[in-house]
Amino acid sequence: VDAGPDTTACAGSVIQLGGAPTGPPGAGYSWSPITGIDDPNSANPFATLSTSQNWVVQVTDSSGCASMDSVTVTVLQAPPLDAGADTLICPGDSVQLQATGTGTFIWSPASGLSDPSIAAPLASPSQTTLYTVQLDDGNGCPALDSLLVTVAPPVQAEAGSDGAICQGDTLTLQASGGGTYEWSPAIFVSDPSAPDP
Repeated sequence: VDAGPDTTACAGSVIQLGGAPTGPPGAGYSWSPITGIDDPNSANPFATLSTSQNWVVQVTDSSGCASMDSVTVTVLQAPPLDAGADTLICPGDSVQLQATGTGTFIWSPASGLSDPSIAAPLASPSQTTLYTVQLDDGNGCPALDSLLVTVAPPVQAEAGSDGAICQGDTLTLQASGGGTYEWSPAIFVSDPSAPDP
């Protein structure tokens, strides 16, 4: 009976248990515990890893004789990582990304970043971009996280047509295309935050 070699793997990965072969032809198999195993009665089941686990396989041959073996899988966890919150910027603006964690950082895509190998690069995307950061702390199980930088559509501002008035008269200005407005200089303007002062 061969449950396979003890091994180390990353959390969330899938490995195949058992030997080559696990037991003789025609044998029956029973793995325990069954947690994380796709088929506890298979000679070589697949196990989805979350925490370190010791599995035992009982092999019963065609004569009804049973033998047991065990295998220990040590599960390594990815380091804690937070890429930061999604953000919105105006066209042509930049934003400081800020990942938190300890280890080596790699951001992608690298285009538009001041330095993709630091925790807090300056991002200047020309269009909405999903940035993904990988953090490796040396244990072989890197962490991944991402954030979305949304580039707002440009505002098409229209201040209206040029006009001429006589001294002492008034003229209604008419702007369009925005959500909020600010006329400058504000002197002589009845309401510099209105679209039509």
